[in-house]
Amino acid sequence: MSFILKVIIGMGKPHLKRITGFWDYIPNMKHWLKVLLSDGFRHKRNQAGKVTLVGFGPGNPDLLTLGGERALAQSDIIFHDDLLDIDYLKKYRAEKVYVGKRKGNHHVEQNEINRLLLNAAKAGKKVVRLKGGDPMIFAHGGEEVEYLEHNLIPVEVIPGVSAGVAVSSLLKVPLTHRGISSSVAFISGHSKNVCLPDADTLVVYMGGSNIRAIARKAIAQGRNQDTPVMLVQNLSLPGQQEFFFTLGELALNEQNFPTPIIIVIGEVVSFRNRTVTALSKNILRVSRSAITHFSDHLKEKSFERQIFTHQHIMNSLVEAEELSGRDSRPLVTSKLTAAGKKTKEALKEYGS
Repeated sequence: MSFILKVIIGMGKPHLKRITGFWDYIPNMKHWLKVLLSDGFRHKRNQAGKVTLVGFGPGNPDLLTLGGERALAQSDIIFHDDLLDIDYLKKYRAEKVYVGKRKGNHHVEQNEINRLLLNAAKAGKKVVRLKGGDPMIFAHGGEEVEYLEHNLIPVEVIPGVSAGVAVSSLLKVPLTHRGISSSVAFISGHSKNVCLPDADTLVVYMGGSNIRAIARKAIAQGRNQDTPVMLVQNLSLPGQQEFFFTLGELALNEQNFPTPIIIVIGEVVSFRNRTVTALSKNILRVSRSAITHFSDHLKEKSFERQIFTHQHIMNSLVEAEELSGRDSRPLVTSKLTAAGKKTKEALKEYGS
């Protein structure tokens, strides 16, 4: 396809009029000829520009990738939004153009941003479209790539650290954890009719104005009103603030939180500022039903040997029996084996 287009363009515009009948045999031929004969391509064919979508990360320049840094240093023009450290951009020689979009205040609409990127690339410039977080997560990156490639502009995408991932590491709150959360969903919360998937942990972007509605919907869908929630504003920046609530508290809260803000909903939030002992208790609380279910089978079957890999699992199994009003002594009728020194010491009072 590219070879045919080069041959046709090489023939010159007068000759193109003689082969119009040929257009019908090549998909989108009229569109490609129109693009290639536009002023930008007709006069700049040997100086084709390029657009690179770069993810800046959650805002702190320390989280910008090496690839992103290199693209910025080599660029002629940078189109940037406002969810990043603007002062950091002063170090680059490139022209800076602000194209930020915040709720209720779109400095430049998306269609206009697309055209600005296209025109700069047609002029032969090395263009960087700099976005907070990752270019392909709630950032219109897919729309820009589609538009530019449809107009024959080469595009590269350099990943960034998404806020939904950064909040986990920076706040030391795992989004998944054995025994507590085996699934996580990233969702956009700017709509009143926000969809809340059935995942153990929910990470909500752009939910600042809908926090109360989100909490109420989560409870209506069956989540416990005591489920912990973490809200983080200005993630990774000097003015970062954290707020901790339960779903029930947020459902009744009239407070307006500062934005931009990212929300984490789920039992994993309990990891924030908790001791190791408290965390162990939290894990046991979440898995109590499973332990009780397992203990039911011990009444029906006899085992020659039971192996425990953690002292808390063994303690909870005995506790589950006692909470149910049953005698836990049958647990020690078989040989008990411990994996680990502490577990072995705990087993001494239950068996040998």
